[in-house]
Amino acid sequence: WLIIIVSILAIGIISYFIAEKRGKVWIKNHKNSNAEKIRLKHIDKDQIIKRIELIETKDEQQRPLTLHCKYCRSWFESNKSNYICPVCEHDQIYVAYNCMNCGKWYFKDEPSDNYYCKNKKCQGVRLVKREKEEIKDILNQEGKFLRKYEFKNKRFSILGP
Repeated sequence: WLIIIVSILAIGIISYFIAEKRGKVWIKNHKNSNAEKIRLKHIDKDQIIKRIELIETKDEQQRPLTLHCKYCRSWFESNKSNYICPVCEHDQIYVAYNCMNCGKWYFKDEPSDNYYCKNKKCQGVRLVKREKEEIKDILNQEGKFLRKYEFKNKRFSILGP
């Protein structure tokens, strides 16, 4: 029994020293990688803010609006803000903005240049109109389809033309 106890004690002491040595190295590497990730996030955020500042308001005004119907969950692109969905004819259409930093969608009643992302990580990131192709790519990744805002043939109504 004495040999078994001594061997278990020796294995325990050796494994303790190995874990202690490896633990210090692992903690150093872990701290460095976390610090690097945080630094890169700040750099990315700053680059996005600079990119948004470089977008001139004239260029932004020429880009189409992205509209989203919350009732039928359809996505449209249009040059004007509308309130009625051409698919389901409900008044649940909102202007959709996608944050360049975190990718979160924001739905607003009216288009404006003064909307900012509310995420804590994105303080100072302004919500801007994106290029049509960018929005199509984002929606395709989510399995959604962007179409042009057009009313189909109106139904017959006795109230008017």
